[in-house]
Amino acid sequence: MFELVKKSIFAGIGVFAATEEKIQELVSDFVEKGKITEQEGKTLLKDLQHAAQENREKISTMIDERITCIMGQLHLATKEDIAIINERLARIEQQLSEQRQA
Repeated sequence: MFELVKKSIFAGIGVFAATEEKIQELVSDFVEKGKITEQEGKTLLKDLQHAAQENREKISTMIDERITCIMGQLHLATKEDIAIINERLARIEQQLSEQRQA
C-alpha cells in the first residue's frame, strides 16, 4: 500500500513543481486518513522532498543550458566581449590623447 500511495503522490503532484508545503499537506492527509502510518509518512515526506529537490536542480540546469544555447544562436555580445571592447577602446583613446599632445 505504501508504494502505491508513494507512486500516486509522485504522479499526482508532479514532483517537478511540488512545493515543500504541498508535499507536507499531502503526506499529512494520507497519515490522517490512515492510508499510511506516521513512520511511513516521514519516510514518504523525506523521499518526496529529495525527489522534488533533485528535479528542481535538473530543471534549473536544463534552463541554464537552454539559455546558453539560445544566447549563442543569437550571437549577442557576452560580458567578456564587452570587456575586451572596452579595453581596446581605452587603448585607442589613450593613443589618440598621446598623439594630440605630441
